[in-house]
Amino acid sequence: MRAARIVNGLVADMWEVPSLDAFEGMQLVEVPDSVVMGATYDGTTFTNQSPAPEAPKTYRELRAAEYNQKSTGEQFEMLYDDAVNQTSTWVDWQTEIKARIAKS
Repeated sequence: MRAARIVNGLVADMWEVPSLDAFEGMQLVEVPDSVVMGATYDGTTFTNQSPAPEAPKTYRELRAAEYNQKSTGEQFEMLYDDAVNQTSTWVDWQTEIKARIAKS
């Protein structure tokens, strides 16, 4: 059976135990398999906490992810083709990313 030690209404530890009396002097509560560490317990119901929201990414991280969509070799090839063909493909690509992901 799966059991948990509850501290201040939170699941502090979990173990597979033969019975709820497995640890002398420690009160355990049987928990379903879906319960995770840190879940709340109100005496009858376990509630898993939602994961903390991810911190928003900075414009530098967002731009870096976009720039990395093309390898360095691909970018150098774009620059070379622009120089040979007198085009602005690479600059246009960079400008579009900078316009879409503005500095903040």
